[in-house]
Amino acid sequence: SFSALIPGFTAFVFWACVLKGLEALHVPGGLGGLLGVIVGTPLELVAGTLPGMVLCVVINSFFWFCGVNGGQVLQAFVDPVWLKFTTENQELVAAGKAAQHIITLPFKDLFVFIGGGGATIGLALCLFLFSKSKTNKTLGKLAIIPSIFNINTAILFTLPTVLNPIMLIPFVLTPTINALVTYFAMATGLVPLTTGVILPWTMPPIIGGFLATGASWQGAVLQGLLIVI
Repeated sequence: SFSALIPGFTAFVFWACVLKGLEALHVPGGLGGLLGVIVGTPLELVAGTLPGMVLCVVINSFFWFCGVNGGQVLQAFVDPVWLKFTTENQELVAAGKAAQHIITLPFKDLFVFIGGGGATIGLALCLFLFSKSKTNKTLGKLAIIPSIFNINTAILFTLPTVLNPIMLIPFVLTPTINALVTYFAMATGLVPLTTGVILPWTMPPIIGGFLATGASWQGAVLQGLLIVI
């Protein structure tokens, strides 16, 4: 329906105005340069910490709320740091030593944002299995398979999550809780740390958790728990 186009159109107009405003002010590098100074520099310093990960989750979710791909915005700043930690874990494991870094790329891709931005795989599953609304149930049927591969475009723009203040709270809280639970589980030794194996972000849950933690069943169980959360 036409009403479904309003959030996307509003986001388009908003960011078009922002870009034109930055161009008129002759901001070096435009929006990318501005974000690099405001967001990127501090994130590089704290990306390897739990508070830093939580901050990334909040910023990511806020950008998605505004209709902008938060992962694409942040990856230039924080993914290199997480990739470095991932590679160091890989080298340690290859040398027969224990991995040292909890927060890595697989930590973010396969545990924190399970099901895509906002960690919406549980929402897609609930819509598919339990929704009494015919519209939402149909959405669940359409969204569940892509969500298994961490693609949640249907949930973001059809439910919608974008520019929906009611959905903003769970959209921020769910991946934040995922980050806290996963960090605690790995820090206490309940789940092995990721071994440095770089898996595609589209890796389905359970399988992804199993492979990322060195063929550990605990990693698979943790992903199952995060879906329930």
